[in-house]
Amino acid sequence: MKAMAKGGKAVEEVPGVTPGVRKDFAQGAGVLADLTSITFIGAEDVKGRGIERHEGKVDQVLNYKFGSANATHYVIVYLTSDGLVTDYDVVDK
Repeated sequence: MKAMAKGGKAVEEVPGVTPGVRKDFAQGAGVLADLTSITFIGAEDVKGRGIERHEGKVDQVLNYKFGSANATHYVIVYLTSDGLVTDYDVVDK
């Protein structure tokens, strides 16, 4: 997630992400840049629901709570059937 926040070479070289993530996060997504802690909350199997994010079919959704220097947020991470990250969303609740 930190590589996705940085973009550029970091997201090009990080393992475990889809080609769509490499392309779509090339400029970075700074909201995760000040990530200081992360706690796993849970997982949901969404296989067969037809969810697609950044050119990757989503089979599992993971939920995390993360802290930064300024606030606590929640992150929803979307995984493909082979465990690659294909997107994430940051929410406040």
